[in-house]
Amino acid sequence: MAGLAQDALVSAMQSLTGVGQPLEGWQVEDSYPLAGVDLKCAYLGGYRFTRTDEAGEVNVVGSEVVTIGVYFRVIRPDGTVKAARNDVLAAADAVCALFAADPDIGGSMTWMGVASGAGDYSHSPSGPEAVLSLQVSVGAVLI
Repeated sequence: MAGLAQDALVSAMQSLTGVGQPLEGWQVEDSYPLAGVDLKCAYLGGYRFTRTDEAGEVNVVGSEVVTIGVYFRVIRPDGTVKAARNDVLAAADAVCALFAADPDIGGSMTWMGVASGAGDYSHSPSGPEAVLSLQVSVGAVLI
């Protein structure tokens, strides 16, 4: 289920990059882009999962929770740390709104939402930079 969850999450995030959408102007990738990183970038990182047997019999009924790292990174060459921070927070809010509107975003997933997050900033040679990481949990009942 991890691959399905990641694919669904990236597709949903990419749907927000069109004209007039909350992530307009953002580069959204399924992993960290090694070349050509835009000033506003969102990407997936590592994942982990747990699977539980719910019926007492193997492969009858189970549940699985996948936790996916989602990262928002902004560099503001002529801006401030506060502006960069506000950019990553606004992007994260837009993605979190997806979960509220459609918690089973991946179709076969039972729910999706943010489990935790962390943010940081720096003053890079390119300008003030902010990074926000979210740990997105995706759960499903497996029959």
